[in-house]
Amino acid sequence: MPLTWDIKNCRDADSLMVDTFIDPNQFGEQFTEDSTNDQRNEHRITTHIGMMMHNLGINEITSDNIYDVTERYHILCTGDDVRVGVFVDFTGDGELKYHRMKLNTLHFADRIGMRSNVVEQTRDEWVAALRDGYTVEKFWEVADCWTD
Repeated sequence: MPLTWDIKNCRDADSLMVDTFIDPNQFGEQFTEDSTNDQRNEHRITTHIGMMMHNLGINEITSDNIYDVTERYHILCTGDDVRVGVFVDFTGDGELKYHRMKLNTLHFADRIGMRSNVVEQTRDEWVAALRDGYTVEKFWEVADCWTD
């Protein structure tokens, strides 16, 4: 079953995604010229979170599970896990650089209402499925957003 997700129930969904198009002469999704660099990065973060929901074992971000979502994400950040990286453009010159992003609680809070068709896992089920090399602790803090 393919992964699907939507943000229509998010508080400010219009700021989380921007218009894109497919150019057959380019690779992948292209942004329209009227979008700003910040909007494009928010779009990339939203897409990243949508695709990460399977790895987090969570099918909806709610105000009740926001800290569990953040904790699971930070646990994945403790391992040598390439799934936590995303391409972003810090300079606005169109050059994408791969960064291991350390999203914080506020990134996920902006996406409360985001849903997917992922099979929900309890915390115990999710932790049991982790490979060795992850530090399973509670991270109830707002961490720095970006790391190199």
